[in-house]
Amino acid sequence: MTIVATIEDLAEIKIVPETTADEIGQAVMTIAATTKGSVPLMRDMGMERSYLQRPMAAAKVAFEQELTEQIEQYEPRAAVASVTARGDEFIGVLFPRVEVEIDE
Repeated sequence: MTIVATIEDLAEIKIVPETTADEIGQAVMTIAATTKGSVPLMRDMGMERSYLQRPMAAAKVAFEQELTEQIEQYEPRAAVASVTARGDEFIGVLFPRVEVEIDE
């Protein structure tokens, strides 16, 4: 089963997700929204933000690569199919879109 997760999915956090797919999608976007070093006892989880000072094309590549690695490490139930990011270079923000394969 393929699920698509976007940052907009975090607008409504579900404490008890209804399905495994909802739980995995929420976990994937939590990883994308977390700054590395901000989670006690899991300091390596999350995204490094220093690449946002690079040109947008280079920042997108670094972000997509790092997010793929983070998902593979911290959400083993999901196999990453694709990670893409759209960005706004004027405010320095990247919005991820992640497709993952899960066994349900």
